[in-house]
Amino acid sequence: MSSNNQLYAATNYGLSVYRNGTFHKIESISSQHGNSLFSLTENGKGEIFCCNLAGQIFKLEGEELELFLTIPDEYLSADIELSFDSNDNLILRSRGCYRWRQNIWETIYHSNEGSSPTLNSFDNSQILIPTYSHDSLLKIGPNSIQTIFIDLSTPKLKEISPYYPTIFSGDLFSFHRDGILINHSKQTVINRGNLDTRIFQQVGNNEIWALEKITGVRKIINENGVINVSKLLIPNYFISALTKSKNGTIYLGTFDRGIVVIPSMSSLIVPSKDVFCTGLCPTENGLMVIDQTGSIFDVYENSLELFKEKASYARGKLMCVLGINFNILDSRKSLLFNSPEKGSTGSIGLVKDVTKVDDNTAIIATTRGIFRLGTGANQFKWLTMKYDASWTSMTTKRFRCRTVAYDIQNSSLYYATQSQIIHIDKNGVSQRLTYKGNSIDCNQLIYENGVVWCSSQSYGVLKIVNGEIVDVFDTSDGLRSNYIRKVQRHGTELYISHKKGFQIINLRTKKIESIGTAEGITNGSISDFVVYGQKLWVISNGQVIALPLYKLEKEVDFSLVIPFVRLGDSLLSKNLKPNLSYDQNHLLVSFDFRGIEFESEAVIQYRLKGLSDTWKHLKSTRKTLEFNALAPGNYQFDVRVRYRNIESEVQMYSFTIASPFWQTWWFYSLIVLSTAGIVIVFYRIRLKKAKVEQTRLLDKQKMQTQMFDSELKALRSQMNPHFIFNSLNSIQNLVLNEERERSYDYIVLFAKLVRNTLNYSNAGFIPINDELEFLDIYLSLEQLRFGDQFKYQINYEGTKDIFVPSMLIQPFIENALVHGLIHVKGIKKLDISFKRSNELICTIVDNGVGRDRANEIALRQKTNHASFALNAIEQRMELINAQLGTEAGKFEIIDLFENEKSTGTKVIITIPFRLEPVQLSTDQE
Repeated sequence: MSSNNQLYAATNYGLSVYRNGTFHKIESISSQHGNSLFSLTENGKGEIFCCNLAGQIFKLEGEELELFLTIPDEYLSADIELSFDSNDNLILRSRGCYRWRQNIWETIYHSNEGSSPTLNSFDNSQILIPTYSHDSLLKIGPNSIQTIFIDLSTPKLKEISPYYPTIFSGDLFSFHRDGILINHSKQTVINRGNLDTRIFQQVGNNEIWALEKITGVRKIINENGVINVSKLLIPNYFISALTKSKNGTIYLGTFDRGIVVIPSMSSLIVPSKDVFCTGLCPTENGLMVIDQTGSIFDVYENSLELFKEKASYARGKLMCVLGINFNILDSRKSLLFNSPEKGSTGSIGLVKDVTKVDDNTAIIATTRGIFRLGTGANQFKWLTMKYDASWTSMTTKRFRCRTVAYDIQNSSLYYATQSQIIHIDKNGVSQRLTYKGNSIDCNQLIYENGVVWCSSQSYGVLKIVNGEIVDVFDTSDGLRSNYIRKVQRHGTELYISHKKGFQIINLRTKKIESIGTAEGITNGSISDFVVYGQKLWVISNGQVIALPLYKLEKEVDFSLVIPFVRLGDSLLSKNLKPNLSYDQNHLLVSFDFRGIEFESEAVIQYRLKGLSDTWKHLKSTRKTLEFNALAPGNYQFDVRVRYRNIESEVQMYSFTIASPFWQTWWFYSLIVLSTAGIVIVFYRIRLKKAKVEQTRLLDKQKMQTQMFDSELKALRSQMNPHFIFNSLNSIQNLVLNEERERSYDYIVLFAKLVRNTLNYSNAGFIPINDELEFLDIYLSLEQLRFGDQFKYQINYEGTKDIFVPSMLIQPFIENALVHGLIHVKGIKKLDISFKRSNELICTIVDNGVGRDRANEIALRQKTNHASFALNAIEQRMELINAQLGTEAGKFEIIDLFENEKSTGTKVIITIPFRLEPVQLSTDQE
């Protein structure tokens, strides 16, 4: 065991190091002669050295062996031992004793008689080695060599050659292989006998181990001047080497059987060859155990003595109630077990538990119910058993009972079935106990001093007083499991065996201590235990182990080494916070937990801040931990070891993973600016195109408007001469008829009509009043022409704040006059009405000859005036609708009949209008 708590093993197969729960072989080098290595030693710098029989001395550099030097042939023998003085000079014991200093071999002494006796480096400054003579030892210091002469005046000393020299409590001792110990300081010989020692090895100022020639080891200590040699330990193993850690754990190397670990020398392992124990029980004659065959043994410190072979057919269950005669064994009457020989328990089922009522009465729980032996506990109803009056039953109904406890102070009884606990008070009233509203699965009930302790399967340890649960100990208090197998109270402490090990609760301080592998319990598991005779006796892996109560917890000495923390291609250190690129985002952490006896209970705790602040757990034997594809950000990897309630110092590694350039602020800014620039350029291009298109459309619209204007003007130019021609004809007729006044009035109206026609011809929309006035003037002129036979009226319904297309109605009126009314004899009527709602509707009704008669007359007279008027009106409507982008302008002509005789014509015109003037024409000329 090295100073940094690292275990190395030099074997016939090479050098190995224990790491992460297993041994890892360190590869041999090409210049190495053979694989076998031995004589592991460490200098003051913590460097590891070993050698082989060929005389090659190797130094461990990291994870590789390096040839340090080769022993000269003249110094070489079949027995080689390495050590170091306090100046880290190599000391070699082989054919003699030599020192390698400043790259030169120094001979301390040399012999041609073979191998030198063993040397002992008993502290950091001095090495003792006996010479071949019978009268001296060499004491090798860092800068001097002292010869210590031994007084041979005592006759017994003349016959004994010192073999293994040491300093014990200030006195110079030497040990001989046959058990003779010599105190040279006091000139005394101590014969301990029965030793057949191959090697002595000193591991402390007051402790030496003797490795026997055949099997086993013995511990030799000097207690107040008295040399004590232990019994033979590990008797079934040949021990080849021994080392001791700083916290007292002993490691024993064997031949082909691995390494034996003794975590605590305070623990006592009772030799039990070929016996696998399952249950413990204190009796009036001492401690007894039962094995898996049903045999019962008496327990002694050095052995198990068979008491009765295959006494029980219910393996593992052995009980005792002092003072009660169960009539199973005559020599041990208080023992209770399921005997294949006696019938006293056969008819009551398999015994599961027993509780004492008084000195004459016990209550037994079995697979068939609750039974009583004796006459106590009469507050309950008991039924006499037919076959034996000394046994009584609580009920005739069979049920499987697991455990039972009698509360002496309150005269009540507790028992547990497979799924519940029943409490029967002194009045015989039964009650099912619950916790948090649930039934309680119980493994064991025990009574002591007014308290019943329950080992539950789900809720930890329950403290019950007079039928009430008054306290609970569970994982929230520090227990490692809520599945409790067994409890026992001893003084102020409660000893608890559960699913995850063994713990002790101090009932006064509430402090919880754990017991496990480090304290000497094999694999940390316990199948049964009992506190007896100031010792904690446990059965672990079939072995009986005794631990003194005064020294249960062991000094803790473990460490967590982080061989490396690699981020991408870079190794991290604790003192630096590197900033790495975004693609260096694979984190690999290596672990090396050092502390074999603690690794079964220790866990590695870690967290990666920046990813999660929660501590997570790994087994202490875990080799590595990986994080793949970490996102950019700041991180801190924290790691520590937790062993029971102890936490090691946190080791921290900080680092930063930079964002890729496409995730940086300047790249985002560039993207935003570029996008904005592209949008602006695109917008400007679109805007420019839109302006060009708008200009083109405006030009096109202007051209269309000009074209529409031209067409309207052309229509008007066709319509106006036609009207003027008719009007002039009317004036001519008046003049020829010498109707001066009427001709004068007609000329005035005609002049006003022509003026309005000229004004309105270039106007797109005019007020409705102007349109009505224009129609009235026009019809007045026509009335002058037709005389009193022509009657007309113009009506308007609605508001007059609108604008309508100029001179739109006049062609319809002219058409009615020219083609309808002119051929009527008698009164000629024309009614014009306007009605405004959502639309402006103009209705023109005449009592003319009708369209059919008018067409006949037109054909006869060969005139196309009607067709020209209608065509002109339709074209103008289409042009107005096109310019306004609407379909509002339309008209409909209806022939009127009465008794199948034409009575006139009705024209319905839908007139588009606006609330404000609209200039349809862009030409103001």
